[in-house]
Amino acid sequence: MTNLLPKRNQQKLLLEYILRVAVVVLVFALLSLGVYVLSLYGARNLAQSLNDEAHSLLSETIAQDATALVEDPKRAARVAYLIEHENDISAAEVVERVSAMGGGAVAIFSVSLEKKGSEYSVIIGGTARTRADLVQFQNAVRAEGYIREPNIPLESFTKEKNPSFTLSGTISS
Repeated sequence: MTNLLPKRNQQKLLLEYILRVAVVVLVFALLSLGVYVLSLYGARNLAQSLNDEAHSLLSETIAQDATALVEDPKRAARVAYLIEHENDISAAEVVERVSAMGGGAVAIFSVSLEKKGSEYSVIIGGTARTRADLVQFQNAVRAEGYIREPNIPLESFTKEKNPSFTLSGTISS
């Protein structure tokens, strides 16, 4: 239909159409930017209010726990004990680490831990499938360095099959 208009009017009409499209796109972009800025502001305010609420709840919980500790001496003693022994080594941890050194050929059946300052004296009892497995286990324990000065008495190496052993040493905490 625009082909019926003179060439100059066709160009004006095309330019006017392009300007209208540009204005619509610009208005849409500005509105989108405004909505985006408002949503960021709203999200920031929402995040701040959630943070304030969480802080308030945490403060209330701490206050309730502190009140419970004051009112219940057994609970207070238990919490104090847990705080004091927070970095202590457990027998389960020792069994897990030492059993891994045995490669499945060594079974641990007892662990004794005695705290001496910042170190633990440890005595581990167990059995190995063979004497060779026990030698390999002893070498692995020495190479690992988890237990310092590991010692397995010579009499533990006298049996060829299923030798029982007692390993002693120290662990630093």
